[in-house]
Amino acid sequence: MTSNFFIVPTFPDFFSIMAIDSLARIIPRWDIWAKKASELKVLTEAIYPFPKVTPLFLGTIIQNYRIRYQKPSASFNKWINQIE
Repeated sequence: MTSNFFIVPTFPDFFSIMAIDSLARIIPRWDIWAKKASELKVLTEAIYPFPKVTPLFLGTIIQNYRIRYQKPSASFNKWINQIE
């Protein structure tokens, strides 16, 4: 929660879909925590203070899949379409 932007690495499978759904629920909670933490005296007076930023989600990166004939294989393509 201290970055300006973030990217979520994924693998074309069901578990990545579940993880993206989990992140959609948990990131707002992390944001609330970060806003509270940024007000703590120990962090505002630190040498490197806790930044007050709202990270922007840039998207996902799909990695570790097989390419055949310059395209993802059919089984991976199904999950890639769902991730997008």
